[in-house]
Amino acid sequence: MSRTIDHTMLRSKTTLLTFAGIFLLYGCTPGKTDLPVDGENTLESADATSTGVGASGTVDVVSAPNLLGNPSFENGREPWVTLAAPDKPWWMDFVVTDQKAHMGKHSALFRMHTRGEIPRGVRIWGVVRDVIPKTFPKRLGGWYRVENWSRGTKTQYLQVVIMAKMSPGESLIPRMPLVQVAYVLTGVDQRPVTVGNRRFIFAGPKEPKQDEWMRFDFDLHADFRREWGGVPHKFEWVRVLYEARFDRYEPTGMPALSGSVYFDDLYLGDGTPP
Repeated sequence: MSRTIDHTMLRSKTTLLTFAGIFLLYGCTPGKTDLPVDGENTLESADATSTGVGASGTVDVVSAPNLLGNPSFENGREPWVTLAAPDKPWWMDFVVTDQKAHMGKHSALFRMHTRGEIPRGVRIWGVVRDVIPKTFPKRLGGWYRVENWSRGTKTQYLQVVIMAKMSPGESLIPRMPLVQVAYVLTGVDQRPVTVGNRRFIFAGPKEPKQDEWMRFDFDLHADFRREWGGVPHKFEWVRVLYEARFDRYEPTGMPALSGSVYFDDLYLGDGTPP
C-alpha cells in the first residue's frame, strides 16, 4: 500500500538564529557571517573546479525531464555518490539493494545503527547528486519506506535537502552564497539543528509509518519564495541529498537505535514526480 504526503499540510519553521554554541550540521565551521552555515554541503575549495565538480565527486550538466540519472537504482550506484570519507566519519555509506523496491527491482538502503564510535553524536546516511540545470527545478519527489524503526534519540529523522550555490554577486541571503531548504519527511516536528542558511519544512508525521511506501512531492519554487523570498535564478550548481540521520546522540545515556530506510524512484525536474 502507498501513501502520499499532502503538500498542503506542510508546516515550516523559518526563524533564523545566531550561532549559540551549537556545532554546525555535519560538523562544519561557520563562514564569514554571524549565522551558522551548513558548509559541509558546499563544494569544498580543495575539490571545486571551474566546471563545478566538487565534494560529491561529479556534477551532471543536464536538461532531461528528470535531472537525476538512475533514479530507481536499477543500474547500480552510479551516478549517485556518498559524502562518507575518512575525514567525515559522521557520514555513512548507502547500499543498492534488491530486498525492497517501489518499482523495478532495486532501491537505495540506509541501515541505521549506533554501533562503533559516533563523532559529535551525529551520524548521517545519504545519497547525493550535484547537477547543473539551465533553470532551477520546479519539483522534487520520490518514495521512501521505513522498517525496523527503533528510536534512540529525539532527533532521529529522515529528510531531503536541496540547495543552490549562487553565482558570484547573486544571493537570496546577504553574505551567504549557499541557500537551502530541508524537507523533513518523518521523525521530528521541530527544527532539529540551528543552521542559518537552511529552512526546515515539516512534511510528514513525527513517527514514521512503517512497512509501506510513502510518496513525497514538493513545489520547490513556491517553497523557496515563501522561505527565502525568491527562486534561485543565477547559480553554479544544485545539490540534492536524501538522508536518514540522528543528532545529539549520547551512547552512555540513550538506547541503541535502528532503522532500515529505503529511497526509490527519485525525481528532480519541472514535471510531475512518478
